[in-house]
Amino acid sequence: MDNMFQLKILSSDTRLLYVPAGIKKIIMDPLKHIHIAKNQDGEECILHVYLNQESNMIKSGGIEIHGLQFRSILKKKLELEQVLEKHVYVPNNSFLELEEAVRVNTQIILENNLDDNFKAVEIINEQTNRDTEPVLVFVKKALKYFPLVDSDLTISSTVSPNKTPGIKFETVNLTPQSNILLYIGSKLLQQPNTLKQLFTPLTQNGFILTRENVDVKVQNATNDIEILTDYTTPNERIILLRKKDDIFVPRFIEVSSNNFEWLSELQKSLNLQQNIITFASNRDPEGILGLINCIRKETNGSSVRCFFMIDDAQEFDPQHPFYSKQISKNLAVNIYKDKSWGTYRNLLLEERPKIKCEHSYAHFKTGGGISSFEWIEGPLLEEVPMKQEQLLISTFYSSVNFKDVLAASGRANLEILQTHSLDQNLLVGFEFSGKDSSGRRIAGMTNNQGISASVTLDSSLAWKVPDAWTLEDAATVPVVYSAVIYAVLVGDMKPGSSVLIHSATGGFGLAALNICLYYKCDVYVTVGTHEKRAYLRENYPQIPDNHIGNSRNTSFEQMINRQTRSRGVEYILNTLSEDKRPASIRCLAQGGQLMEFGTYDLANDSAFNILLMKKNATYHGISLDVVFRNFNEMRTKVVKRLIDGIEAGFVKPLPRVVFNAAEIEKSFRYMMAGKHIGKILIKLRNEEEDKVHINQINKLEIMSNPGIHFNHRYTYVIIGGLGSVGLELSDWLVLRGARKLVLNSRSGIQNGYHQRRINIWLTYGVEVKISTKYTTTEQGCEDLIKEASKLGPIDAIFNLDGLFENQTKENLYASLARNTLYLDRVTKKLCPKLRYFVIFSSESCRRDNPGEINNNMANFIMERICESRKREGLPAVAIQWTTNGEVVKNLLKDFLKLRMY
Repeated sequence: MDNMFQLKILSSDTRLLYVPAGIKKIIMDPLKHIHIAKNQDGEECILHVYLNQESNMIKSGGIEIHGLQFRSILKKKLELEQVLEKHVYVPNNSFLELEEAVRVNTQIILENNLDDNFKAVEIINEQTNRDTEPVLVFVKKALKYFPLVDSDLTISSTVSPNKTPGIKFETVNLTPQSNILLYIGSKLLQQPNTLKQLFTPLTQNGFILTRENVDVKVQNATNDIEILTDYTTPNERIILLRKKDDIFVPRFIEVSSNNFEWLSELQKSLNLQQNIITFASNRDPEGILGLINCIRKETNGSSVRCFFMIDDAQEFDPQHPFYSKQISKNLAVNIYKDKSWGTYRNLLLEERPKIKCEHSYAHFKTGGGISSFEWIEGPLLEEVPMKQEQLLISTFYSSVNFKDVLAASGRANLEILQTHSLDQNLLVGFEFSGKDSSGRRIAGMTNNQGISASVTLDSSLAWKVPDAWTLEDAATVPVVYSAVIYAVLVGDMKPGSSVLIHSATGGFGLAALNICLYYKCDVYVTVGTHEKRAYLRENYPQIPDNHIGNSRNTSFEQMINRQTRSRGVEYILNTLSEDKRPASIRCLAQGGQLMEFGTYDLANDSAFNILLMKKNATYHGISLDVVFRNFNEMRTKVVKRLIDGIEAGFVKPLPRVVFNAAEIEKSFRYMMAGKHIGKILIKLRNEEEDKVHINQINKLEIMSNPGIHFNHRYTYVIIGGLGSVGLELSDWLVLRGARKLVLNSRSGIQNGYHQRRINIWLTYGVEVKISTKYTTTEQGCEDLIKEASKLGPIDAIFNLDGLFENQTKENLYASLARNTLYLDRVTKKLCPKLRYFVIFSSESCRRDNPGEINNNMANFIMERICESRKREGLPAVAIQWTTNGEVVKNLLKDFLKLRMY
């Protein structure tokens, strides 16, 4: 039965989390069910499940479920911090920021130590620059990304530095038994005798890190010491040292990815516990780094070293000074690139710099709250396909509504705000004012993304701004007046009706006041402050003082009973929370109607209790976005009544507070405080005072975070596209404008879920091609690219075969390495407009996972191919993911939401 429940969810176009909320009835016929099960052909019993959307009935065998209802729930926020890193080459002698220098050195120490215990001591004394942070603070940050490493960090100081969690502050007595892995001091190269003594408390493979002046001379101080790295920071030099050690004569083995004759020799040497130096050149893309990272974690693997010459260099000769000097350092990994020795390291990915762009939109990070608001670069809407009935508007003013606050603060589920997956990524902004391409001044409403430089909308939701109004005036009108008009239509409100309007100085409240007073209703209101009460007295003198109640407590109930002689009111517009809600219900007359604006309380199921009122009352949830999406006739009535109201004069601009585009977070917090009267607007453009020249539109340039968007005319190829990660990636592409997908899979569509996802994309207007071409051959790759090019020029290729979930025993190495090499060759000649060449590889190739040599070697080859493409000025990026496919899928969702808009 649980699987039958799931079918109802799968039938919806949503990405939210649902739980069952109610069932009208279940009919079970056990004998019929057993009979159907026994009459199945084959050994496996498969019972088909059928869903009838119109009757809301699910049937399978002898079971029928009627009236199944679901509700969405908020997903648990991710507890672990997501880390976005870049895997880059870092020379052993280079310029870095202090934190980067410490991070790189920490990784080098862990790579060469192969121990899960990291004991470090930092001495802060008169030689230390007191204006700088202790190095161990940055070591602690670097170790955070190695969860299996146990750290023991101590700072010994003559002064009391700022305390840092995870670091001890105490006096340290160093002895030969201290077994310190890393000692940190200052200006140690200027104290050669002290420096030699400091190796005594270290482990056999211990390190010393010294903070030196930028101009320090090191030649005379290091006769018995190896300088491993020397990083110059803006204010000092960070130098990593290790004591020179006698190295047993190693065995040298050349490694190649084109043949494996070296494999037996390497295995034999490992069994004999010999010191081994493997070496390779990059004449062809090599995977030696993936090989060594795995071997060093296996039995006897710690004796293996690696030399990898990416650049053209002297032919490998251990006797040549070019190599012998580097061999003497006894480092696990030695890479020659950019005319220097270094290693590949993981540095934190920098935030992308903001840019000026013509079109941008307000966006909050999922789960990030209001403080995460930012402007994101959007696609130029002139280049986005539009339906004939749509308008393109340049926005001058956008309005902030309570529903926007609910979405940004996470206080309501996304489903309540937008039911369509295409809309759930763009949730803020529902009304605006601006100009169309001909310069006409327009106001209107849209389902989403109204807080943006430009908006596309259905022309039936837009109207011309009266000449007497400014665009600022017009932006205060659309949503609140439309909602009240819809409530009036739904409730069939008659002139002279008695009405209680809660929160009467808010946007909805003032719109309701203007409309109800025009229809000569008997109006009662509530407000929350003396200032708001004074505003009503000054601007609405026709409302008696004994008709104004307090919305902060339940005293308004006594006001209604007293003024109506306990009969109650016929209509209540808007509701209050907590004990004021049942008090409001008690204010209704028999057969009365309660209109709730917004959907927050609907999401919390309060509607069920309201519908059970003993007063035979009716409850209406007023949700404009649902009405405008599904009820064209009602949409037409609402907009016509609003335009008529503008002409009649009862639909008129409301008071407002205006913020500029840079103050978007401030505007939302102001809305949450509930102190405003009327509306809150965000100003995007300056309106010309001279309304005669209406065809001029000011160019808008907001500093925004770069966004990623895809062209509907181009084709996007995903190899491994029907895997779980491939489906998520495809969805991400579609949500950002891609409309032509080629999904490559050796086995093609395998189940109903595959087809379901494709069917949903088809409803968006996406053209989906399933290709079963074998990409493990160059001809297969060429056939795939030619097949995909028939849909349109190829803009991006995503190779997901590097993910562990897409591997089989037979194709592991070939699939990972060869198809990337073949795709590189083929796209160079067949894809002149390619913008993205993306490889999904495994993070195991940099986290030293034993037992995954084949996978690691292949992933490193893929990454070397990407490096080669970058050197040639071609697009290429490799993204390293965890080896757990399900984790990848979940991380992908959050990664794309956080970083790639």
